[in-house]
Amino acid sequence: MVAGLAAPLAIMLLYSFWRQDGPNVDTTLTTFNYEYALTKYYPIFLRSLWISGLVTLATVLLAYPIAYYVAFHVKSYKFVWLILLTIPFWTSYLLRVFAWRIILARDGVINGTLQGTGLIDEPINWLLFSDFAIVLTLAHAWAAFAILPIYVSLEKVDRTLLEAGADLGDGPVRSFWRITFPLSLPGVISAITLVFVPTIGDYVTPDLVGGPRGGMIAKMVYNSFKGNDWPLAAATAILSMIFVASIAFLLIQLLRKSIVDPLGAFVIAVAIAVSVYFASFVLTLVRANVPEGTPAIAIVLVLAILFVVGVYYTVIALRAALGRS
Repeated sequence: MVAGLAAPLAIMLLYSFWRQDGPNVDTTLTTFNYEYALTKYYPIFLRSLWISGLVTLATVLLAYPIAYYVAFHVKSYKFVWLILLTIPFWTSYLLRVFAWRIILARDGVINGTLQGTGLIDEPINWLLFSDFAIVLTLAHAWAAFAILPIYVSLEKVDRTLLEAGADLGDGPVRSFWRITFPLSLPGVISAITLVFVPTIGDYVTPDLVGGPRGGMIAKMVYNSFKGNDWPLAAATAILSMIFVASIAFLLIQLLRKSIVDPLGAFVIAVAIAVSVYFASFVLTLVRANVPEGTPAIAIVLVLAILFVVGVYYTVIALRAALGRS
């Protein structure tokens, strides 16, 4: 069974070190495909990271209040509420994407309603075939995967701790930030993992609602296969797997740490997010002035150094702001 699962990955890994030469494949081992993918596709990697980060943020921010309401304010028939929340996700994923395409179109539901009520004269063009459409569609598609783990964490919060906080003078807001939110962080980090990892490699949604310029890294893999350049497609897929696996590893470590030190895990999570976007921004500026032919490994090292430095100083700043040693 293990061999059956590992064999396709092994073949793809081997292919990634070969090179397409017209209709034939040159089996001489080379790192050309990796260097090409890192050099030419790095903006797509950054775009995929940016879109997935926005989707994850939007999904978790929308899911948390829903999960909180069901956990703390619904006194009976909670199971029924959870069923009602997941009913929209019983339909096909592809059908839901097409439904959003109809809703957001120039002649769709939103534009038709706004024009019918006289609020706008012309259709809003950016509703469809834009980053907004991708983020909205993916956030809706993966909402259930954020609501459920957050709900489970909130349901496990010991209510006597909230009563003790109230006895010591904590108001609802202070009690939430000091007790409820830290104890729910395992669910939040699980939701982040369940949403971020699959959306960064999504192909269907960006292609259907993002338009010609809405592609993410999965589309680059598809285009390489379609162009009969299997080695480049394999290398791009391997890089994407390494990228996603690294992020998933960090999220799992955060999940473990959040059980022991919830606020510390939250600080590290924010530091990683800030550092990724900082490194991406600086790398974009650097790449604009890098001479042609610069080795791809140098670009990777620049990104890695910026990321580590960013995490270190962001953690220090956040801990100082929160009054933690």
